[in-house]
Amino acid sequence: MMIILGITVVALIAIASFFGVQNHLSSQAEKLQHGDEIDRETAKALRDISSKMDQGKYLYR
Repeated sequence: MMIILGITVVALIAIASFFGVQNHLSSQAEKLQHGDEIDRETAKALRDISSKMDQGKYLYR
């Protein structure tokens, strides 16, 4: 019983951290979008990373 509970807790932490990272990248990209040219390029890269994470999330289901 404790093993199942431990596995469940680890899985929930992994899922929460994944969504936290994706949300952080998206919000950081939004902030950088209003900056100079380098900031906008960085924002584009962050959005690309975030979308690739999103694609991977649905790829392995």
